[in-house]
Amino acid sequence: MQEKRPNTPDLEAFQALWISAIIVYARDAAAGWTGAGVGKPAAKKAYLEAVEDLFGDRQQLARLCRPAGMDVDVVAAAIMWHLEIAEAQVAAGKGLPLLRGPEAENTGRGVQV
Repeated sequence: MQEKRPNTPDLEAFQALWISAIIVYARDAAAGWTGAGVGKPAAKKAYLEAVEDLFGDRQQLARLCRPAGMDVDVVAAAIMWHLEIAEAQVAAGKGLPLLRGPEAENTGRGVQV
Protein backbone atom coordinates (compact mmCIF):
# COMPACT_ATOMS: atom_id res chain seq x y z
CA MET A 1 0.00 0.00 0.00
CA GLN A 2 1.37 3.38 -1.02
CA GLU A 3 1.76 6.00 1.69
CA LYS A 4 -0.06 9.30 1.28
CA ARG A 5 2.31 12.22 0.77
CA PRO A 6 1.92 15.24 3.06
CA ASN A 7 -0.28 18.05 1.68
CA THR A 8 -1.86 15.70 -0.87
CA PRO A 9 -5.65 16.03 -1.05
CA ASP A 10 -7.80 13.06 -0.18
CA LEU A 11 -9.58 12.21 -3.45
CA GLU A 12 -12.68 10.79 -1.75
CA ALA A 13 -13.07 13.86 0.45
CA PHE A 14 -12.52 16.10 -2.57
CA GLN A 15 -15.22 14.33 -4.56
CA ALA A 16 -17.60 14.31 -1.58
CA LEU A 17 -17.20 18.08 -1.29
CA TRP A 18 -18.15 18.66 -4.93
CA ILE A 19 -21.00 16.14 -4.78
CA SER A 20 -22.35 18.04 -1.77
CA ALA A 21 -22.19 21.26 -3.82
CA ILE A 22 -24.16 19.54 -6.60
CA ILE A 23 -26.77 18.49 -4.03
CA VAL A 24 -27.14 22.12 -2.93
CA TYR A 25 -27.60 23.07 -6.62
CA ALA A 26 -30.26 20.34 -6.98
CA ARG A 27 -31.99 21.54 -3.80
CA ASP A 28 -32.03 25.10 -5.12
CA ALA A 29 -33.38 23.94 -8.48
CA ALA A 30 -36.13 21.92 -6.77
CA ALA A 31 -37.12 24.87 -4.59
CA GLY A 32 -37.20 27.20 -7.59
CA TRP A 33 -39.04 24.71 -9.81
CA THR A 34 -41.76 23.90 -7.29
CA GLY A 35 -41.99 27.33 -5.71
CA ALA A 36 -41.24 25.84 -2.29
CA GLY A 37 -39.17 28.30 -0.33
CA VAL A 38 -39.47 31.06 -2.93
CA GLY A 39 -40.93 33.24 -0.19
CA LYS A 40 -37.41 33.51 1.24
CA PRO A 41 -36.08 36.62 -0.57
CA ALA A 42 -32.40 35.94 0.17
CA ALA A 43 -32.57 32.45 -1.36
CA LYS A 44 -35.02 33.20 -4.20
CA LYS A 45 -32.27 34.41 -6.54
CA ALA A 46 -30.20 31.23 -6.06
CA TYR A 47 -33.25 29.03 -6.59
CA LEU A 48 -34.21 30.74 -9.83
CA GLU A 49 -30.60 30.88 -11.08
CA ALA A 50 -30.29 27.11 -10.61
CA VAL A 51 -33.47 26.49 -12.62
CA GLU A 52 -32.35 28.87 -15.39
CA ASP A 53 -28.93 27.22 -15.53
CA LEU A 54 -30.34 23.68 -15.52
CA PHE A 55 -32.69 24.41 -18.41
CA GLY A 56 -30.19 26.72 -20.14
CA ASP A 57 -26.51 26.31 -20.91
CA ARG A 58 -25.65 24.44 -17.65
CA GLN A 59 -22.41 26.37 -17.17
CA GLN A 60 -22.84 26.58 -13.40
CA LEU A 61 -23.62 22.87 -13.15
CA ALA A 62 -20.63 22.06 -15.37
CA ARG A 63 -18.36 24.01 -13.00
CA LEU A 64 -19.63 21.84 -10.15
CA CYS A 65 -19.40 18.54 -12.05
CA ARG A 66 -15.95 18.99 -13.58
CA PRO A 67 -13.88 18.75 -10.37
CA ALA A 68 -15.79 15.63 -9.31
CA GLY A 69 -15.25 14.01 -12.72
CA MET A 70 -19.00 13.79 -13.34
CA ASP A 71 -20.77 14.09 -16.69
CA VAL A 72 -22.90 17.25 -16.65
CA ASP A 73 -25.61 15.75 -18.90
CA VAL A 74 -26.00 12.68 -16.69
CA VAL A 75 -26.17 14.82 -13.55
CA ALA A 76 -28.65 17.21 -15.22
CA ALA A 77 -30.89 14.28 -16.20
CA ALA A 78 -30.83 13.00 -12.61
CA ILE A 79 -31.71 16.46 -11.26
CA MET A 80 -34.57 16.81 -13.77
CA TRP A 81 -35.89 13.42 -12.63
CA HIS A 82 -35.66 14.71 -9.05
CA LEU A 83 -37.65 17.82 -10.09
CA GLU A 84 -40.48 15.62 -11.33
CA ILE A 85 -40.62 13.82 -7.98
CA ALA A 86 -40.36 17.09 -6.05
CA GLU A 87 -43.17 18.63 -8.07
CA ALA A 88 -45.46 15.66 -7.40
CA GLN A 89 -44.66 15.62 -3.67
CA VAL A 90 -45.19 19.36 -3.24
CA ALA A 91 -48.49 19.12 -5.16
CA ALA A 92 -49.56 16.33 -2.79
CA GLY A 93 -48.68 18.48 0.22
CA LYS A 94 -45.77 16.28 1.28
CA GLY A 95 -42.96 18.85 0.93
CA LEU A 96 -39.73 18.44 -0.94
CA PRO A 97 -38.11 14.97 -1.08
CA LEU A 98 -34.92 14.07 0.74
CA LEU A 99 -31.65 13.98 -1.25
CA ARG A 100 -28.98 11.71 0.17
CA GLY A 101 -25.38 12.84 -0.22
CA PRO A 102 -22.03 11.34 0.71
CA GLU A 103 -22.50 12.33 4.35
CA ALA A 104 -25.62 10.14 4.54
CA GLU A 105 -23.63 6.95 3.92
CA ASN A 106 -22.27 6.77 7.46
CA THR A 107 -24.80 8.80 9.38
CA GLY A 108 -28.08 7.79 7.80
CA ARG A 109 -28.88 11.48 7.33
CA GLY A 110 -29.71 13.17 4.07
CA VAL A 111 -30.27 16.67 2.83
CA GLN A 112 -33.85 17.92 2.86
CA VAL A 113 -34.57 19.70 -0.41
